[in-house]
Amino acid sequence: MKSLLLKMSCGFLLASGSVSAWGQSPSLRLPYQITGSRPASLGGAFTAVADDQNALFYNPAGLARLDSWFGALADLSVSGSFGSSGIGGMIDDGNKVLDAAKEMAGGSDTSKQIDGFIRIGDIISSRTAALGIEVQHYYASRHWGFAQTESLDFGLGVHAKLLPELADLGLLADSDTRFGYAHNFLDGRVSVGAAPYYKLRAQGGRANLTLNEAIQPEQSLKNIIAIGQGVGLDLGIMVTPIEAMSPTFGLAILNVGDTKFYEAARSAFANLPALKGSDFLGTPDLIKQVVNVGFSISPIDGPGFVRLSGEMREINRPSSAALKPAFGVEGGFRSKYVRALVDGGWGNGNWSAGIELRALLKLRFATYIEPNLFFDRKENQRVWVLSLGM
Repeated sequence: MKSLLLKMSCGFLLASGSVSAWGQSPSLRLPYQITGSRPASLGGAFTAVADDQNALFYNPAGLARLDSWFGALADLSVSGSFGSSGIGGMIDDGNKVLDAAKEMAGGSDTSKQIDGFIRIGDIISSRTAALGIEVQHYYASRHWGFAQTESLDFGLGVHAKLLPELADLGLLADSDTRFGYAHNFLDGRVSVGAAPYYKLRAQGGRANLTLNEAIQPEQSLKNIIAIGQGVGLDLGIMVTPIEAMSPTFGLAILNVGDTKFYEAARSAFANLPALKGSDFLGTPDLIKQVVNVGFSISPIDGPGFVRLSGEMREINRPSSAALKPAFGVEGGFRSKYVRALVDGGWGNGNWSAGIELRALLKLRFATYIEPNLFFDRKENQRVWVLSLGM
C-alpha cells in the first residue's frame, strides 16, 4: 500500500506541465511569471520605480539609482491561489464538501451516496489551485547587482467525473541566473542599464491524467516534459529631468529579440530513476520580447515618502488587449538599513496590495491576480505571497 501511494504521489508531481501548444495538453498554458512580490503588489507598475534588487528583472537602469545595498542569502517566497473567489470561496467549498460527505456517511441508499460523490466532484472541479515556491539569492548595490533564482510552480485542476481521467496538472520549474550593470549620465538625470541572464527551464503538460498514469509515473513522463536552456538580455533607461518630486520616465525592453531555449544536457537528469527511458518532447516555448514604459513621481520625498507610478505594459504587442495599464502607490519610511512600506496597485483589471518590513530580515506579504494560470478554461486566480529574506 505504501508503495502504491508513493507511486501515485510521484505521478502527480512529475507527470505535469503547462504548455498549450502540445497535443497532449490542449487546456494547459504557461503562467505569467511575476518575479518579486513588491512589483506585484504595485500592480506591475515598476519600470519607472526600480529602486531595489527587483530592478534586475524589471528595469536594469534602476541599479544606478539604488540608495542602499540589498542582499539576501536566501529569500524564500511561498505563494498559493485557490480560485478567483480566493480563500473565502475555498472555505465555502470545503464546508459544502463536508456536508456532502456527512450525507454519504449517514445514509445507506446507494443512489444517494453516488449522488453525493458526484456533487463533491462538481464542487472540487469548479476551481483550480496553484502552489509556487521560489528561493532567491541576490546582492545589489549602486551600479550593479547579481541574482540567482530557483522557482517551482505547480497547478492542479480536478475533474468532476474522476474516472477514467483524474485531473489536469501543470508544472513549471525555472533556474535563472543574471548579472546587471547600470551607469548614470548628465549628473544622474539619465540612467542606462543592461542585465544578461541564463535560464534552465523544465516544463511539460498533461491534461486528462489517468489513474494508470498516476500509478506508473514512468509512463506518464514520456513525451510530455521539455527541458531546455537559454540566454537572454534585458535593457532599460530611466530619465528624471528635474529633482523636485523626482518625476521619472522609464523604458524597459525585456527578453531582447525573444529568448529561445535549446536542448539541455541529458546528463543532468540521467540519474533520476523516474526519468530513465523517457523521451523528452522538444524544448520549452520561447520567452517573447516585451516593451514596457512607465512614469513615477514622489510628491513627498525623503526618509518618509509617497510615490505614485503608472505604466503601459507590452506596448510592442499589436493587440489592444495586450496594452495593459498598471498603476501603483506606495508610502512609508526608508533608510539605508530599514524599510517599512505599504503599497497597493491596479493591474490587469484587478487590485493588488502588499506590506514590507526590512531591517536585518525582510518580511513581505503581497496579493495580486495572476492573469495566466495553468488552465485557460478557468478564471484567473488571486495569488497570496509570503516572503522572508535572510
